[in-house]
Amino acid sequence: MFFNYQLDLGFQQLMGNQFATPSNAFASAERCALNSGDRTLANDCSPFEALARYTAESMSLIQANRIDLDQSFSEKLSVNGRFTLTSQEWELTARRRSFATLRKDYIKGQKTEIINTWIFPKRSDLMPVYAAELISIGGIHRIAFVDIQVPGLRQTEADEVEFLTAPLATRFSVLPYNEPPPSWATDASQGNFAFARQADASWTATIQDCYCSYLETYVNVYATGATARSIASYSPTEEVTATLSEYQHHHMEHSPGNKFLSNLFGHEWTQSFLTNFVFAKP
Repeated sequence: MFFNYQLDLGFQQLMGNQFATPSNAFASAERCALNSGDRTLANDCSPFEALARYTAESMSLIQANRIDLDQSFSEKLSVNGRFTLTSQEWELTARRRSFATLRKDYIKGQKTEIINTWIFPKRSDLMPVYAAELISIGGIHRIAFVDIQVPGLRQTEADEVEFLTAPLATRFSVLPYNEPPPSWATDASQGNFAFARQADASWTATIQDCYCSYLETYVNVYATGATARSIASYSPTEEVTATLSEYQHHHMEHSPGNKFLSNLFGHEWTQSFLTNFVFAKP
């Protein structure tokens, strides 16, 4: 995604930040389901790094397979040496069959954090997409967007997504914003996304809760138990794969993240990163 959050406000400030390396320590997990009542986010790191750790814990809980990435994607230092990007990927499986992929990238500077997380299913007609992007600069949350989207999802399953996400959207409708999200980002949404723009640090805990709550809902409903086993039993089809690919291409083409990442890490690397990692076929 990488929304356009007014480069005149953000990019010059981004380029002035100092380099800081995020921690690679991930807490162990013992539960087999995600429960917001049991959720504990790390408090020995920055807010979005805590979410990156929590995402890894969540994948450990459901015994997702961690994918070894090429080092050029897993860790990348910006051209100016002031930002670091770390990426991770997990394969969600049931009955030894892969049915979805989670991809997460996290960018860290002295006063900047960005986390971008996707879950892409192999059968997007049976299972929705998890989409989250959070951008914080100087303690201000420039963008927070979290959603469970339905590109190509069958109507029955899409209705279920709307039912599942309505309480979440209501709960997080308190988040402040000074303009709506761009239409291209919500084309595949049921309208129950959570969105914040230019939110100060007092909203940090709510934004963390939002990210985790949507992820917990998604994982508990679609990535575990009988539902996961059922979805995994279906093989991908050319039509379904093409629909998801069109959705991914739509986001890559419309998102200003292409230019943003190119400025930080170079155009050639960015094109490869977006095509072969972030928006690659699951």
